[in-house]
Amino acid sequence: MLTYNDLAVEQVYRAGPYEVSDDDIQGFVPALGGTGTLDMLSFAEQRMFGQWLVTALTMKLIATGELQVEGDTQGLGVDELEWGVPIKAKDVLRLESRVVHVRESRSNPKFGMVTMRTTTLNQNDEVVQLCTHSVRVAKRAVA
Repeated sequence: MLTYNDLAVEQVYRAGPYEVSDDDIQGFVPALGGTGTLDMLSFAEQRMFGQWLVTALTMKLIATGELQVEGDTQGLGVDELEWGVPIKAKDVLRLESRVVHVRESRSNPKFGMVTMRTTTLNQNDEVVQLCTHSVRVAKRAVA
């Protein structure tokens, strides 16, 4: 498990691979309040559901990848979110999270703020999502 003290600008953390299944795609429509299956939706609706599915799978990969952070971590927000090529069943996703900024917390000396740029790629190294996000990370391991 990592702490703020372990993180430095330009470090890269990876996660994956994860193969997108038909169940991932078809099950995501009702999970977001849609009715029916993905193939019943318009092209615009399919693209929207696919984009949010990529975001959900990216979060899953972050939670299970190399970037395992110790203690009371808190997401602080997303500065940038872009979607690239659409995903489809059988795509194999992986991600790379690069530390782009670290700083001490101004309000709590037990924490630091870390900004990451996370790129989710498919099996052809095409970008499916690019996200810049910040998290609060504990400086020391929780005893």
